[in-house]
Amino acid sequence: MRLRRQNLPWLVVTAAMLGLALLPGTAGPTLVAALLACGALALGSSLSLRPGALDAGRLRESLSALPRPDRSGQQQPEVSESARAASEKARLLSGSGLTPDLTLLDVGLIGSRLGPEGMTMRKGLRFSDDDDGLRPYLCLLVPEHEAERSARLRFEIRDQRGAARLLHEQDIWLRAGVRDVLSENHLPLAGSPDLPRSSGDWELRVSLDATPLGVLTFTMTPSLRQRAAELEERQGRPAGLGDPPTLEELMDEPPRPD
Repeated sequence: MRLRRQNLPWLVVTAAMLGLALLPGTAGPTLVAALLACGALALGSSLSLRPGALDAGRLRESLSALPRPDRSGQQQPEVSESARAASEKARLLSGSGLTPDLTLLDVGLIGSRLGPEGMTMRKGLRFSDDDDGLRPYLCLLVPEHEAERSARLRFEIRDQRGAARLLHEQDIWLRAGVRDVLSENHLPLAGSPDLPRSSGDWELRVSLDATPLGVLTFTMTPSLRQRAAELEERQGRPAGLGDPPTLEELMDEPPRPD
């Protein structure tokens, strides 16, 4: 405990009056008792507790009542158009979809291609036989009460007929905040003999602990070489002879129906 200096003069005056009252024949018992009570009250109001003498339990309660900052960031992360469409389609197909506590921020595919300048990678929703492979990815927003646990993530890629082209599962550790996950496996495209006949709308399906997260639709098209051969054949000239078609002709040519 320590004494408040601003109350020191009042304590001196009170002590002096109490000392005079205690002299023999100066004051009666009632006045002496009243002065003692005033002195005790003044002394109690002039003392303060040390900072370390605060009740620890009440301090913890006060701290727990304070608003805590969001560890995932000051601003709510934005949801991409692909994630919004994929989440809605998963809810329509399954009737449930992602739990409200988890948010799918982004989902898609990364196409890789080996060229003269080395390996190039790009995100998109349109790929072809010219790509060497496809690798799925997603981004989740995990709240604190869903964090610090393991979960089973499943990636599926299905072609326009619904046939599975890639089935991959992996265990991930959920941390609070934004969680980026890249598939440990990929779908090879180079050298697939039936890929030119599988053009159309494909689907990427992702689920977490058997709960659907999203269903994303993307497009597969024939390679530029395959489309050039089909265009030359339709124009009545052998493939590989004559002037090659322009890029505009190849892009305007619709995919060959099954």
